[in-house]
Amino acid sequence: MEPSEITDRLAAVSDIIARILSPEHKEQEFKADILGRSQNVTTAKITLSGQQAVARIFTLDVAGQAAFGRERRALELLAGGQIPKLLFVAEAERLILTSFIDGVSLANSLNPDNLIQMSEFLGQWFGRLSNHAPAEEAGGTWAEYIAKYPAGFAQDVLAQQAEILQKTPLKRLMLAHNDNALGNFILGKDKRLYAIDFEDCQMKPEGWDLIMATRAIFRRFPDDLPMIASSVLRGYRLGAKNCGLSDDFEAIISALVLANLLDRA
Repeated sequence: MEPSEITDRLAAVSDIIARILSPEHKEQEFKADILGRSQNVTTAKITLSGQQAVARIFTLDVAGQAAFGRERRALELLAGGQIPKLLFVAEAERLILTSFIDGVSLANSLNPDNLIQMSEFLGQWFGRLSNHAPAEEAGGTWAEYIAKYPAGFAQDVLAQQAEILQKTPLKRLMLAHNDNALGNFILGKDKRLYAIDFEDCQMKPEGWDLIMATRAIFRRFPDDLPMIASSVLRGYRLGAKNCGLSDDFEAIISALVLANLLDRA
């Protein structure tokens, strides 16, 4: 999106945003700073009278409409979890306004000294997500599910891990964050971990987010895959009230992380 389009769409709802941030403010003007851009959305930090929020402005094409719908649905369904609070939705402008999470991204805070702790912390967040997320029963095995992907996983690695993939059942699908870039997790000033950016949320097998999260961490620390997988899984079990993953699921995590990264390589 061009800067002029972002400005115009923010201007269309500026009075509403200003009243949300500072009802007593008379100028009704705010400052907008671009935080990031992706194919479907531009993210801006809105500031007025010391109050801050985040505006997510989605493109007007079909892909932008789908991403807008996924993000809105996730924020509504997961309200009460450690995610930004939904403040306002402008359908015509395809704009979502949320609270601003003040803190440091996991991408900038993760280091060799806190690797185990932060991997477990991230797993706990996904465990808490499972307590809020809608879920449905699933059938089949992980081998059958991964076979549906025509690309993305190295077939020789999958063949080597065929036995465990074939014997591990899918028990349920649940709403997954499905975009576990480390920059999408914020360690808040209150020492709690928050997740942002829900445009890619989809129903996925329980454990899918653990695979994606482990992949993101492993790319930073390529000598520690077993430890990362076990730490993320341990955290998930601590956070989830009803964990349906097998005792040896860390082997599934490691196998699919390697299969995915080697395929991309």
